[in-house]
Amino acid sequence: MTAARASAETVRPGPGPTPCASAEETELIHRWLTGAGVRLVGLDGRWASPVTTAARHIALLSG
Repeated sequence: MTAARASAETVRPGPGPTPCASAEETELIHRWLTGAGVRLVGLDGRWASPVTTAARHIALLSG
């Protein structure tokens, strides 16, 4: 979380309603953040994902 915060962009006021992102991008993120089951969390430590995720089953979808 510290790295994400340290690398975050500060959006300065500018011309137009969305100076650094399109209206579509802003709406997409708003829909995602306000959707069911979405939560923001902080993490002390390192994010990790299992090596054997659902991606190993991708071949089943192509057949």
